[in-house]
Amino acid sequence: MCIGHLYGVALYYGTCYFEYHHHAISHSRPEFLYYWVYYVGLNLPWALVPFYLLFHRVKEVMAISKAFKRVDSLLEKRAKAGDGIRQSKKRQ
Repeated sequence: MCIGHLYGVALYYGTCYFEYHHHAISHSRPEFLYYWVYYVGLNLPWALVPFYLLFHRVKEVMAISKAFKRVDSLLEKRAKAGDGIRQSKKRQ
C-alpha cells in the first residue's frame, strides 16, 4: 500500500514538474504561500508517512529474515552433529 501511495505522489509531483519545465504550464499560483505551504507543505506528509512506514517495514522484514537464517544454520549444525530433531525423538 505504501509503494502505491508513493507512486501516486511521484506522479502528482512528476507531472506538474514535467509540464512546468517542458511545456511552461504551471498548475500552481506563483505566490510564495500558495506554492510552498499549500502545494509542497500540505502534500509532503502524503509522501513522508508512507516512506517512513515502508522504511520500517523493510527493516523489520530484514530482521526476520536474519532470524530465520540463524535458526536454519543452527538446525543444519545440529543435523551435521548427529543431534537432529528426529534422532532425539527416537532416543525417547
